[in-house]
Amino acid sequence: MANLTCEFYSPINKVGSFGVLPVSDRMYSTMEFFPRPDGTGGCIEWIVYDSDGYDEFVEHIGIWWSDDKSLLDYDGVFDIPREALELLITMGVTMENYEDEMEYPLSETFKIIETK
Repeated sequence: MANLTCEFYSPINKVGSFGVLPVSDRMYSTMEFFPRPDGTGGCIEWIVYDSDGYDEFVEHIGIWWSDDKSLLDYDGVFDIPREALELLITMGVTMENYEDEMEYPLSETFKIIETK
C-alpha cells in the first residue's frame, strides 16, 4: 500500500526561542505520512525545497491518535501546519481537540498525491 502524501506552496517561517523568522513567502513542500505498525499514529515527514528543487530542510512530526482515530497529540513542530491536519483528515483522523488549528488558512495549492 502506498503512503499518503500531499504537496503545496506556502510561506515558511522558522520558530524557536528566538521568535519567528520569515524564511520565504512561497516555498514548495511535500508531507508524507508513515504509519506506526501498532496503528496508533505515525510520523509525517515534511520536506521543504529551495528554489533549485533541493531539500532546504526536513522536519518530522510525530502523530498520535486514539482508538477512534481522534488526534491526541503531535510533536516536532511548534504549531502543526494546516496541511498536516488535512493530510490526516484524508486518512480518517478527526480533529475534535484541534478546532483552533483548523482555523489556519489552507494553501490554495494543497493537493493529495500517493507515493509508490
